[in-house]
Amino acid sequence: MASRQYGEGARTKRLCLAGALVATLVVPTTAVAGGSPSDLVGVGRTGSVVDVQFPPAPAGDRTLRLARPVRPVGYPVGYVRLFWRFDGNVGLTGEWFPGRGVLCGDGNAARTTRTCGVLGQVGREFMARMGHLPLWRVAPSVAVRIRADGHVVPQEAAVELAAIRRGEPSSGPASYIRASVVWSGPMALQRPQVIHITPGSIYFAGTVHPSSRLIWSFAKGS
Repeated sequence: MASRQYGEGARTKRLCLAGALVATLVVPTTAVAGGSPSDLVGVGRTGSVVDVQFPPAPAGDRTLRLARPVRPVGYPVGYVRLFWRFDGNVGLTGEWFPGRGVLCGDGNAARTTRTCGVLGQVGREFMARMGHLPLWRVAPSVAVRIRADGHVVPQEAAVELAAIRRGEPSSGPASYIRASVVWSGPMALQRPQVIHITPGSIYFAGTVHPSSRLIWSFAKGS
């Protein structure tokens, strides 16, 4: 019961954080629990990654200020998948559509709400560092439920990041926590349904992928 309450509390905090950060895409201020985002990770279609550090606050809070809001962009318009991190922990996901100069933030893990807008000049220059990443052409496939040892692991965005970034060949960890993952989206069947979690990585299909230690903490229920 204690671990279940801990997981539900963490999920609520994460969703509140994500919702608040989506608001900052339109109103360039940061007033969320956990402070300002530390870095933005972009992942291309081939699993290649670019990790860009935000400037210190308050300048960093204004980096991705939107010049004007727009309706959510559809697919197959090409995009880079984005993950905002707070001291290494993923707090929000989104997409960067370089051909249109549009940034979108997901309001929750299931992407039932999205906030999009055209970036200003400062934001475009910041995002230009991801310009060489191969673009995705189908909607993101997201983790919607993760379970380990009978309890929920509220780290959907972090598991998505670990799963889609390029991994390294591995024979598998000697010690791990087994978790099942349910995905939603056009590539759901191509995503790992079972992962092996270690303190700093996840393993599946003969490859190991770097991940947040927070996934491990939730998986073991502490």
